[in-house]
Amino acid sequence: LNERDDDDDDGSAYVPPDVNSTYLPWQLTYWISLFLAFAILPVLRLTLSSGYFTVSSRFRNAVRFSLIRYILGGFVGIVCMLGLAIHYKSLYAVIPVIMALGNTYGLLLVSVLMGYGLVDVPRQMWRNSN
Repeated sequence: LNERDDDDDDGSAYVPPDVNSTYLPWQLTYWISLFLAFAILPVLRLTLSSGYFTVSSRFRNAVRFSLIRYILGGFVGIVCMLGLAIHYKSLYAVIPVIMALGNTYGLLLVSVLMGYGLVDVPRQMWRNSN
């Protein structure tokens, strides 16, 4: 049914019609950006703002603070998820609540940052013009 004809070899890759060809690039982009946003960038930010003098001690300090933050955040998240599961009497009822909280956080963050940008960018342009 989905076999390729070897007669018409035009160099293009064969993708069966029931497979989405953008699935793999989308997944790669998603997971790489998630890893960068939550693992690499906070460590780099903490490394640059650390008060130690050597690079290795700055990096160790940043990794230690990041691990502490993620362990505490994971513990609080698990406790909240278990509390919601006990309240709703099902672990599967927690997933839509977590998705709604994530969407709410994203929308609030976008509206706060967009509001700041809509006000501050024209203000900076006004101040810089002479």
